[in-house]
Amino acid sequence: HEKVILKGLTGAFQPGRVTAILGPSGSGKTSLLNILAGSVKMGRVDGQLLINGRNVTGQAIRTISGYVFQDDVILPTMTVAEAITMCAILRCPDLNPEQRKQRVNEVIALLELEKARDTVIGSAHVKGVSGGERKRCAIAMELVTNPSVLFLDEPTSGLDAYTAATVTFILRQLARSGRTVVTVMHQPSSEIFHTFDDVMILQDGRTVYMGEAENAVAYFTRAGYPCPTYTNPADFFFMSVLYRFDPENLTMGDKTEANQLERNRMEHIYEFWRRSPEAAYYEYVARHPLTRAITPGMFKQVSSFSVQYNHLLKRAARNGWRNKMVIQAKFFQALFFGVFIGLIYLNIPGKDNLAAQIQDMTGALFFVAVNQFFANAMPVITTFAAERDVFRREHGNGLYSLPSYFLAKNTVELPFVILSPFIFATITYWMFGLQADAGKFFIYVAVAICVALCGNGFGTFMACSIQNLEVTLALVPVVILPLMIFGGLFVNTGNAPAWLAWIQWISPIKYGFSALAHNQ
Repeated sequence: HEKVILKGLTGAFQPGRVTAILGPSGSGKTSLLNILAGSVKMGRVDGQLLINGRNVTGQAIRTISGYVFQDDVILPTMTVAEAITMCAILRCPDLNPEQRKQRVNEVIALLELEKARDTVIGSAHVKGVSGGERKRCAIAMELVTNPSVLFLDEPTSGLDAYTAATVTFILRQLARSGRTVVTVMHQPSSEIFHTFDDVMILQDGRTVYMGEAENAVAYFTRAGYPCPTYTNPADFFFMSVLYRFDPENLTMGDKTEANQLERNRMEHIYEFWRRSPEAAYYEYVARHPLTRAITPGMFKQVSSFSVQYNHLLKRAARNGWRNKMVIQAKFFQALFFGVFIGLIYLNIPGKDNLAAQIQDMTGALFFVAVNQFFANAMPVITTFAAERDVFRREHGNGLYSLPSYFLAKNTVELPFVILSPFIFATITYWMFGLQADAGKFFIYVAVAICVALCGNGFGTFMACSIQNLEVTLALVPVVILPLMIFGGLFVNTGNAPAWLAWIQWISPIKYGFSALAHNQ
C-alpha cells in the first residue's frame, strides 16, 4: 500500500522574493522542499517541475540551486573561511584564485561573518562558532556558488529569537538581489512572519493557501476564519485554521465523530482554496514561462579529479594536524603495546625449555598479527563515523567524487598506518629476541605493516557498510572472531568442517601469522 505524502500541489516561486513553506509536523514541507531541490532519495514523484517554463530534472535543479539543510553538517576542525573557500574551489572551477578570494570575501561580508572567519566550526567537544554563525556559514557555503535558487530547511531551528530574525533578514537581502529563496518554517514568530514575501501553507500534503504573506489574513477571513487583532498570524493559522479541536468537549465516546467533523472542516478549506482566485493565479503563473530562459551560465560546474584530490588532501592533512591528540594516541598505543608485549615475551630463545620457547614464539607472533589488524581497524571505524555525515552531505551536493575523497583520505592516513606498526614491530622484534638478521627484521616489519593495512581496509569497509556506529562496533567482534579462530593458532584447519574451513582463506591474520612464523 503506497502512502501519498503530497497531493496535487501547484504553485510558483518567483525571483526576488522569499517564500516560506509553513505547516505542522508531517504536513509534507520537507518532502516538498526535497522535490523542489532535486534531492529525493526514495519514493515516486509524479508531475512536472518547471524553471522559467522549461521542464527540468533533479540534476539540472541541483546545478542552479543551493540547499541548506536543517542540520549544519560541517567538518568541525575547519574555520569559517576555510569551509567557504573549499566550496568555492570545488564548485566554482571557472574562477581564478583572485576572483575566488573576492567571491568568498563578499559572501562573508554579506552574511556578517567577518569576526568569525578564522574561528573553527567546532563541535560538542571543541569550542567554536555560535549557532547563528554556524547557520550563516552553512548558507554562505551554498551562496558562494552564486545560485539562482536557494532552498533552506528550517534555517531558524534551534536559534534564539534575535539570531533567527537576523538569519531571516539576511534571506530577504539575498532575495532582493534577484534570487528565488524558498524556506521551510515550522511555526515562525510574528516578526519573522512579516519578513516573508509569500507563504505556502500545507496540511496533510495539500495546499491550504499560497500567496503574499500580507494577504494571508484577509484570505482566511474570507474563508470564515478571521484573525484576532494583535495575534501572530502564524500562530493563528496553526491553532485556529489547521487545527480546531476543543479538547474540553471531547469524550471517548464522541472522539470518532469529532475527527470526522474535523476532516469535513479541512475538506471545506481545501475546496475553498481550489476555487479561489489565488489558486487560479498560481496555476497560470506555473504554466506560463517567463521571458527569461535558462542559459548555460546559470549552471554550476564540476571541478576536475585533480583539483578535488589536491584540496581534499590538504583538508584531510589539516584536519589530522588539528586532531593532534588522535595522532599522539596512535603512537602511544604502538609504544605501549610494543613494550608491554615485549616484556611478556622477553628474550624467547633464552628460555631453557624448548616447548616453552615454541609456545611463546607462536603466541607472540600470533599476537603481533592480531594486534596490528585490530589496532588499525578500530580507529578508522570511529573516525570515519565522525566524518560520515559530512562526506554524505558534500558528496550528495556534488562537491567531489568517491575516488577523490577516499584516495585523499587514505593518502593522509598511509604514513600513520605504516609508521605505527613500524614502531611496534621494531620494539617487539628485538625484545622477543628474534634472529639478528637484517633481512628477517625487515620482512617482519613489512608483514606487520601489511596486516595493519588490511585492518585499515577492513575498518573502512565496516564503517561504510553500516550507518550506525553502535551497530558497527557490535558487529566487529562477530566478524573478527572467526578470522582469529581460523588464523592458524587455535584450530587445526585440516580437521575443521569443510563448510567452515574456507574462512581461513579470507583471514589476513592467518596470512600474517604464517608469514611471521616462516620468517623465523
